[in-house]
Amino acid sequence: MPEIDDDLGQAGSDRAEARRLLAEARAAHRTVERARAKLEADRKALESRVLRFNQVQSDFNATMVTDRDRLRDSWAEFHARQKRLTDEWDEVNRFHAEQASLLDVRAAALTVREKDDADARARLQRELVELREEASALDARARNARLVVEELERQREQLRAEVLAPPPEPPLDLKVALDRATDRDLAKWANELAKKEDRLNVERASVTALFASVARDKSGINDQRRVLAEQFSQLAAARAGWQAAERATVIEMEQLARTLRHREAELDAREQRLNRADAHRRDEGYALWQLRLRLEAWQSKLVAFEMRWHTEREHLEAEFAKREEALAVHEAQARVNGGDPDVVPYATWVPEASLPAIPAELSALRDEVERMAAVLLETDLPERPEPNDAELPWGTEEVRGFVGSTIESGVTLFDARAA
Repeated sequence: MPEIDDDLGQAGSDRAEARRLLAEARAAHRTVERARAKLEADRKALESRVLRFNQVQSDFNATMVTDRDRLRDSWAEFHARQKRLTDEWDEVNRFHAEQASLLDVRAAALTVREKDDADARARLQRELVELREEASALDARARNARLVVEELERQREQLRAEVLAPPPEPPLDLKVALDRATDRDLAKWANELAKKEDRLNVERASVTALFASVARDKSGINDQRRVLAEQFSQLAAARAGWQAAERATVIEMEQLARTLRHREAELDAREQRLNRADAHRRDEGYALWQLRLRLEAWQSKLVAFEMRWHTEREHLEAEFAKREEALAVHEAQARVNGGDPDVVPYATWVPEASLPAIPAELSALRDEVERMAAVLLETDLPERPEPNDAELPWGTEEVRGFVGSTIESGVTLFDARAA
């Protein structure tokens, strides 16, 4: 009897222990069901967030492709503008070279004209000096001839006065001493008077001839004076023409100098505008380069976060699959043993505090994706970037070759079915 009592007590204790274990198993089963429902809800929320993340990532990739296409078009337009600017510079340089050659030709022609004018002026000065010397010589000759003519006229008048003067009347009380010897020479004295008269006639004829010669010389001197006056008038006209040509040349040179100064001012203003445009283009290129670096940094960060998130997701899915498989195995064993399907043998109670913090990671992922999407949507890329190839970091042969090729997105789109 004591053994039976002991067996009954042991059976009662076993039944109590079985009821306790059954209660614990049912509690553990309910806990697992709640954890399974919570995990299923978290899984659905995670799938919706993954779909949203994929949509945001697809939008981001489409935006990146659009931006890269626009960047490629901007690079093509930049190269076209650079080529057009090079052509314009070549045209300006060629125009300046032509203008410089024309100015050199005009300067050479002006130098030749100045030399010719200087030679003509020197020749005219020499001719003027010669004409002045000749005029002074002619004036001296005319003055000497005038003096000779005056002297001859004075002698002629004196001789004429002597010839035409009446003989002096002898005094009334003239007493002539009779000299028979002299009286006897009256014929001789008459002959002497005749000879003297002949000599006077000869001298009168010579004086008349000299007067005619002086008159002819005077008329010739008058003709020479008229010729000299004409030459002086021609010289004055030539000098006036030379001075007019010199003034016209000076005016033309001043106008040419003003034109050159105006052209240089225009070229300086255009060069300043080109320098300002080039500085603005470099600033836009530098800003575009900084934006590109930020986009590449964001893209690399997004790829790294995506890889880490996929790794954690695969780990959580693998752990969840293991738990589901273990639960399925325990349920199958319970059905095979014919026990209560609600009883889960060897069930272990898992506290909620030890479950993985999936909602926190999902919220962090959601916040990061939304922040990056907002930044990408608010970013305003420049319409026409014009960076300088020689100064920007990506201005190399590799990037120049990349500009002309097909640009594809370097980010792989996430496929939920493949995952």
